[in-house]
Amino acid sequence: MKFDYTKIKPLNKPKKNLSVMQTRLLREHQKYHSKKHIEMMKQLMKEGYCLQQAHTIASKIVGK
Repeated sequence: MKFDYTKIKPLNKPKKNLSVMQTRLLREHQKYHSKKHIEMMKQLMKEGYCLQQAHTIASKIVGK
């Protein structure tokens, strides 16, 4: 059964690009997770999810 992340509401509004702080946090996060996990997080963060929400969703769908 696939994880339905639409039940979790984004904290922020969707945006075209990530902020400088978000990219810095993702760069640090890259050391511990796969490229697929990071790409999914980037996509979710652009949809308006915060780092923690995006990480939780990506972990449940893609894994570490």
